Amino acid sequence: YKKDMIKDIRDDTSQNFRELLTALAQGSRSEPSNVVDNELIDSDARIELLMASFLPLSTVQCIQNKPEFFNDKLCQSTIKRSVLSRIMVSRSEIDLQYIKKEFKKKTGQTLHQYLTVSTKGDYQRVVLALCGGDD
Repeated sequence: YKKDMIKDIRDDTSQNFRELLTALAQGSRSEPSNVVDNELIDSDARIELLMASFLPLSTVQCIQNKPEFFNDKLCQSTIKRSVLSRIMVSRSEIDLQYIKKEFKKKTGQTLHQYLTVSTKGDYQRVVLALCGGDD
């Protein structure tokens, strides 16, 4: 107790597993609130306005169809572990079920099957847990 959890994770785990646990530990989720923060609304609106004229193609693709966008990232033949970790952690509670459907439609195998073959050890156990069942 009273220790830096991120430092402990970095000191006690191997590379892929370390990256995944660090991403999970650092993940921040805003708590639901009934209070409207007008400053945040104004800030978001300004950001959206600025981004509207400078949207890269990948952003447009993501906006048009998020599950397909993230599936395409997963389907890249030389997927990086950091990309896999980021997608699994950030999308697991949002739209991973839709990404899994896109994955199966495009590859003919389930994401669970792919992760079983392409990962191993503690890292595999965590990404399979994030993935959920083999559907």
